[in-house]
Amino acid sequence: MKAILILVLALAGCAPAQSAPDDADDSARWQSVLRQLDAARERAFVRGDAGLLGRVYVPGSDVRRADARLIRAYERRGLELDAVPMRVRDVEVVSRAERRVLLRVLDRLGAVRVRAPAGGAWRPLPRDRPSEHVITLTNTRAGWRIAGIRRVAG
Repeated sequence: MKAILILVLALAGCAPAQSAPDDADDSARWQSVLRQLDAARERAFVRGDAGLLGRVYVPGSDVRRADARLIRAYERRGLELDAVPMRVRDVEVVSRAERRVLLRVLDRLGAVRVRAPAGGAWRPLPRDRPSEHVITLTNTRAGWRIAGIRRVAG
């Protein structure tokens, strides 16, 4: 019995070491996830369809409700958007669990134009400045969804 235990311990010591995930690869992975979520969010705004936000946010999240209110406000005013591009500049994993990831993100809203749908002229909205957020992602049955966004002071 002692020989088996020694053999198991010796073999365990010979197992190849698992390398930690490369930070650049990890950042690229989460940037890709955020790009997909941002593209779905942009579709919701451009189509004026708050129902599409289910592809972006977990049900009941504050940020989902805020975006839905904003989409409805544009709709009430009879306005349409041509694009709502979010430009992610940097992503850092703050913490991670099996179904939840916190990301520190530096992003900026790209150029957005608005018009009345009856053929009005496109007008640019004020430009956004780069800002830093902590984004909480939750892994749902449908994939990664945003559970919360908190702006980092500064």
